[in-house]
Amino acid sequence: MLPELLTSIGASRTPIVLPVTEVYCLPTLLQRCMGDKELAALLFEKFHARLSEQLDEIDRLLAAEDLVAAQSRVHSLKGEAGSLAAAGLHSAAAALQDALRHQGATDVRSLAATLRAEGEKCLSAYPAALAVLSEPSAEKNA
Repeated sequence: MLPELLTSIGASRTPIVLPVTEVYCLPTLLQRCMGDKELAALLFEKFHARLSEQLDEIDRLLAAEDLVAAQSRVHSLKGEAGSLAAAGLHSAAAALQDALRHQGATDVRSLAATLRAEGEKCLSAYPAALAVLSEPSAEKNA
């Protein structure tokens, strides 16, 4: 059964309460994996393991004003988020990538903050979403 609420995975963080469906569209992810929950869980685990580092790297590149490298990292993150059905993170990455393409854009800082916030939502939703992906399929139980 899909958990209704989740909390942050870090003990030092303030709990964040979000329905998993506000962060990930798990049916879409499963469809993209042709119903293979093990594959979906593996991809999900790899994405989660790298996400904090990716967000930190984007922040570092923006602070160093290396907009070309930042755009490249944001583009990669956008693709991963889209593939894993993390719509909010995908949208935030798309908006930041567009702003970085137009190097005169003034809203890069706020868009980067939005990207970070969406990434944190993904990190917070990870345990509950992984639990759903780890549940045995109904066919296997029958």
